[in-house]
Amino acid sequence: MVKKYDAIIIGSGQAAYALGHRITEIEGHKVAYIEENFLGGSCVNEGCTPTKTMVASARVAFMARQAAEYGVNTGDVHVDMKAVQARKDKRVAESRGGMESWFATFKNLDLIYGHGEFEGPNTVRVNGELLEAEQSMIVKQYMSTEIVTANPHDGLRQTFYRMREREIRHMPVIGEDEKIVGIISDRDLRRPDWVDDEENVAHYYLLDNAHKVEQGMSRNPYVVHAEDNVQKAVELLMEHRCGALPVVDDHRKVVGMISATDCLRAFHDQDQ
Repeated sequence: MVKKYDAIIIGSGQAAYALGHRITEIEGHKVAYIEENFLGGSCVNEGCTPTKTMVASARVAFMARQAAEYGVNTGDVHVDMKAVQARKDKRVAESRGGMESWFATFKNLDLIYGHGEFEGPNTVRVNGELLEAEQSMIVKQYMSTEIVTANPHDGLRQTFYRMREREIRHMPVIGEDEKIVGIISDRDLRRPDWVDDEENVAHYYLLDNAHKVEQGMSRNPYVVHAEDNVQKAVELLMEHRCGALPVVDDHRKVVGMISATDCLRAFHDQDQ
């Protein structure tokens, strides 16, 4: 038996719970919210919260060891890593618990723990149950599959005119193994970061083919997969202030591009 919803959200990153709140509490739609592990996504569980908590402990230890410079005698400073870890785990649990308590107040949201897999454009199977939504926002539905790529050894000038000719602003850079090695934008071509690396020094820069793409590209770019929810792309675009993301398969081969405009179109379609 198929269980029907107005929308299905897979994954509980920072954008997901805000989106869930808007769709359920503000717009009154019924939503299935699927999370495989812990609420909060990478930021709460693996990234921002645990990292900053441990960095805070490191800073306290650093300041304590410098205390004598300020006339304060603290004696030998010892770091108890088990206590640092316990403090970090407590902060993560508090953040996660806060999200769980908040979700419990949503009247139109079903929180489902399990691994969700798409079986069709609007259907997801989780824990053996088939869910169906009227609308979905998956990267592959909104990405561009007309991919224009660059080679690391291409000249910057020819790359600039290829962008202008194709009316695009971002190009994934593909290596010899056909996997993505970087991304280059029109801003990178106009004035690469290395031109102003040194304070108060502007290096001579001429947009010509003597300079190669590998000199101006951003290496190890942030990417999404075709089956990811658009909200993941939105999170990356906002966090890293970029205009587009390469879409890759499991072998890091580029299958598309999704831009900020594509994401806006997805949310516009969701409101129709």
